[in-house]
Amino acid sequence: MVYQGPAQKAGIAPAVKLIAVNGRQYTPTVLREAVAKTATDAKPLELLLRNGEYYETRRVDYRGGERYPHLVKDTAARDFLSEIIAPKVKR
Repeated sequence: MVYQGPAQKAGIAPAVKLIAVNGRQYTPTVLREAVAKTATDAKPLELLLRNGEYYETRRVDYRGGERYPHLVKDTAARDFLSEIIAPKVKR
């Protein structure tokens, strides 16, 4: 969870279980479609959550659509990954 991100601002803790998204049973596809729709729809995401034996609905005010993180190489730093995956020379 992102510090001070939309989920944290909505009061969602990392330990809760996601049950439904916008009134539909949670599946990764349902969540992905709902998040993608936020790029064009001003309505917040409505999440049904379970925390232990309690259920609650939280509204997440997010309008960014889908975002995919990606890695960017730091050319100033040593490239440990290439060293790790390089073939070993047998002697």
